[in-house]
Amino acid sequence: MKNVPAEFDDIRCYKDSEVKNAVDMLLKQNAIHEILTTIMGYDNARYLLDNMAPLHTIDDAQRELILVLFSALEHRTCKEVRLYGTENIDRLTGHIFISNHRDIVLDATFLNVHLFFNGFDTTHIGIGNNLLIYPWVECLMRLNKSFIVRRDGSIKEQLLISKHLSSYIRYVIEQNKEGVWLAQREGRAKDSSDHTQTSILKMLGMSSNEPLPAALRKLHIHPTAIHYEYDPCDFLKAREAQLKRDDSNYVKKPADDFLSMKTGLM
Repeated sequence: MKNVPAEFDDIRCYKDSEVKNAVDMLLKQNAIHEILTTIMGYDNARYLLDNMAPLHTIDDAQRELILVLFSALEHRTCKEVRLYGTENIDRLTGHIFISNHRDIVLDATFLNVHLFFNGFDTTHIGIGNNLLIYPWVECLMRLNKSFIVRRDGSIKEQLLISKHLSSYIRYVIEQNKEGVWLAQREGRAKDSSDHTQTSILKMLGMSSNEPLPAALRKLHIHPTAIHYEYDPCDFLKAREAQLKRDDSNYVKKPADDFLSMKTGLM
């Protein structure tokens, strides 16, 4: 990963120098062992875990862990995954994929896997801090080039958070010439509304002094549509909708997001 200024340390993905400690932390997590065994089988999981320790860079981690894991997952759970439109991507510039939202983990993961196998660099991935429910989840996500999108704070704080996020995204795209993936606002996976979220475009413009159209053009936006034949979390979404309907004070628990992530994966 290319370096970014220290001002973004609170939201950026890991640097290469932080990979070893992140891998050491993951190797101590029983949950990681269980997930890998479920996806790959015991022998393959054991082999992967035994070879994780030498990983020293983000590229190493993605190539030897993330891509291997999710290629195995795709082989196990999907008949076919297709990626269209790569001929429209300029390899010499940074860019941003703004997509609809169907699955918490797989949306950006499948995009990155198939970008990689089509000869492109993987993207940085925006993920809400509400999904980082355990320290090891945050560790794994930041190892996978994820940056944190904070969804808490007052209205005044959200303005500062949005400008900070916008500046990070623009730096990655304009200065580092890397790609970014960002989904429409949370909840889109539940209502299937794919209309462009105006506030995302306004947020992206906050890091530039130019008029909004000019500011957005420099980010090289690729509108991206993600579709699954079946939604594995349909019953979980229906249950949540019913609970919210019946109880106006209902608040989703962190364990519910983890269940949705696990169900979507498998």
